Amino acid sequence: MHRHKRIYLVALTLIFIIYFLISFRTHDFRTISYDKIDEQAPFIFIGGVPRSGTTLMRAMLDAHPDVRCGEETRVIPAVLALLSKWALNKEELRRLHESGVTSEVLSNAVASFIIQIIAGHGAPAPYLCNKDPFTMNAAPYLAKIFPNARFLFVIRDGRATVHSIISRKVTVARFNMTDYRQSLKDWNEVISTMDVQCKKIGDKCLRVR
Repeated sequence: MHRHKRIYLVALTLIFIIYFLISFRTHDFRTISYDKIDEQAPFIFIGGVPRSGTTLMRAMLDAHPDVRCGEETRVIPAVLALLSKWALNKEELRRLHESGVTSEVLSNAVASFIIQIIAGHGAPAPYLCNKDPFTMNAAPYLAKIFPNARFLFVIRDGRATVHSIISRKVTVARFNMTDYRQSLKDWNEVISTMDVQCKKIGDKCLRVR
């Protein structure tokens, strides 16, 4: 009985998520080929702290015939982190602007790069999805350069997440791999930051617990 109830709840959750993702669609991308995908595409970004269920979410969406996610790219959050670092360095920003590399030029370049990575590492689909957990840290920026994108913020109990990270020896940036108490503090800090980013983009971000 309990197993059937869990399956039923999972099915309902998946149906709600799919409805959330398609309800904002403003373009029909079914007939658009791979090389026609641009910043207006309805990208789906799955984020959250690693070991929170982001991989399960990706697998559930991948099972839908209109969605293609694929494995983590790892490079997208790295590029976004570098961009964020530049944004905090006034001297670096000044040098970039003096050389003609404005914020708009950078954003266009980053958008093109991300499109190539997401579209190029799998088969075409009406909805292209990316599952790099730490992209949630840059949700407002991604929402700006991809106005039709939607975000799934996967949240799991911090105790379970930390136990999974440490017991499975999964290296996660900023997490102490030997101290549960410190790792819980790290989790709280990271999840709080991500939650703020999710709030900034309003109904474009859906929390999945």
